Amino acid sequence: MVLNELLGRFPHAQVRYWRTKQKHEIDFIFLQKRNSAPVTIECKWSANNFNAKNLSRFREKYPEGDNFVVASDVERLHERMSGGNKVKFVNLEQLVELLS
Repeated sequence: MVLNELLGRFPHAQVRYWRTKQKHEIDFIFLQKRNSAPVTIECKWSANNFNAKNLSRFREKYPEGDNFVVASDVERLHERMSGGNKVKFVNLEQLVELLS
């Protein structure tokens, strides 16, 4: 659902996936423009299921860019530090608005 929305709303952006040999992964890496800072997007049924370990690994290599967790149980956008990174917890509508 998140991928469909990203591709439909941002047809010229690049949406990628990131995974290491050690199985650290990020659901989506969103690049609005060429050479823009990579935006991480993690998708969870519940915001409480988010673990910052994979995000921390990604940000060690690519420190710039926003970090989002999209979850169906998020009613209001909120931010918190997680694994040394600022993470915005949003629902799908809020994600699209913030990326626009």
